[in-house]
Amino acid sequence: MTGLLVYLTHGPINDTRTQRVLTTLIPFFQRTVAASKEGVFVCNRNETTLHPHITQKKPPRIPANPLSSYWAGALSPFIGRFERPIFLVRDIPLALSALRLARRFKAPVYVDMAENYPAALAAWGWHHPVHILTRNAGMARVYERLIIKRLAGIAVVAEENRDRLVGQYGYPNDRIVTVYNAPVLSSFEREGWEPKPPDPCHLVFMGHLGPHRGLRHVLEALAATKREGKNITFDVFGGPESEIEQMKHRASKLGVSSQVLFHGPYSPPQIPAILSKPGFGIVPHIPSEHTNTTLPNKVFDFFAAGMPVISSATRPVERLLHEVGAGITYQGGDSTSLCEVLLNLELSCGSFQLWQRNGRRAFLSSYNWEAQSRGLVQMVTSDGPA
Repeated sequence: MTGLLVYLTHGPINDTRTQRVLTTLIPFFQRTVAASKEGVFVCNRNETTLHPHITQKKPPRIPANPLSSYWAGALSPFIGRFERPIFLVRDIPLALSALRLARRFKAPVYVDMAENYPAALAAWGWHHPVHILTRNAGMARVYERLIIKRLAGIAVVAEENRDRLVGQYGYPNDRIVTVYNAPVLSSFEREGWEPKPPDPCHLVFMGHLGPHRGLRHVLEALAATKREGKNITFDVFGGPESEIEQMKHRASKLGVSSQVLFHGPYSPPQIPAILSKPGFGIVPHIPSEHTNTTLPNKVFDFFAAGMPVISSATRPVERLLHEVGAGITYQGGDSTSLCEVLLNLELSCGSFQLWQRNGRRAFLSSYNWEAQSRGLVQMVTSDGPA
C-alpha cells in the first residue's frame, strides 16, 4: 500500500464523480492531495473531508493547460515526503502534467476517463475565441495519442470507450476498467420500495442543457403530440441560465410553454426528490462520437428511482436499456421518432412495471457506486486492473 494519492482535476472539486472517487480512495492512503481549479486540498486517511491548503497560490486561469508549471510547484513538497505516490487524473487535460511530475518520483499515472475528451470538445463546440485553443478537438486527439500509452491504467464510464481505446490506440484491454458513474446505495431509499404507476404524459430531464443534449427535439415532439391531442408535461432540471432562456423561447415559439417547467440547477442530494414524481426519465442526447462513447449519470439515477427510461438510441444507453430491460429508445435527433414513441407509449403499459422493477433491481445488484468502484480501487491500489 502506498502512502500518497495525488489527484488532479481541471474541474471543480465538488463534482459528483470526483467526490465519489475521492471518498472511496481516501481510506486506502496515508494522505490524499487533490488539486483542482480552486486550489490544493489535503486529507489524511482517518479524515473524511478535504481541507484547503491555504498557503498555495491558486492555479492558472486556464487550469487545463498541460504545460503549466503550477502543478509541479504546488504538489512537489507533498510528494517528496512519500516513497512512492500514486497519481490519478480526472480526464486527460492534466495527464501530461501528471506524467511529467510522476517521472521525477518514478510513480504510475492513472486516468479516470469520464469523457472521450476529443469527441466531447467537438460536441461542445466553440462559443468564444479562446475555444480555438481550449476546445480544439483536433489538437486534443494529437495530445491523447501522445499520452495514452504512458498511462498505467484507465477507468472508463462505457464499454464503447474501452473499445475505442483498444481499437484506436492499441491500449491493452487488461489495463482498462469500466466504472459506471452510478449513485451510492444510501442515496435512494432501499426498504419498502414498490413501483408507482408511471404517468405516460410526464417526462423528466436532468443535466446540462447544452445543444448536444437534444432538448429542442423533445420540445418539437411535445408540440407534435399536442397537435395529435395528447398533452405531455415536461420537468427540466439543470442549467445554465443562458440555455434555459433559449429553451423557454423555443418552447414559446412551439406553443408548449404551459407544458414545460424549467426548475434551474440542482444539487445531487435533491435527485431522489426530483425523481419521486411518477413519470418517465428522458435522455434525448444527439448521437455523436461523444454520446456513443459515454453513459450519462442520469440513466443510473432513473434506475435507482425505479423510473422507466425513454432515450435516444446512442450506443451505450441502447445497449444498457436492452440489457436491463428498463425502457425504450427512439432515433436520436429525430423529433418525429420521439413523437411516435410518446403517442404509442400506452400500448406498452403492460411493460411499465417490469421496466421499473428491472431498473431498480439493476441498481441494487450492480449499478451502484459501491459495486462499480471496486475495479477502480483494485486498479489504483494494486498497480493494475483486477
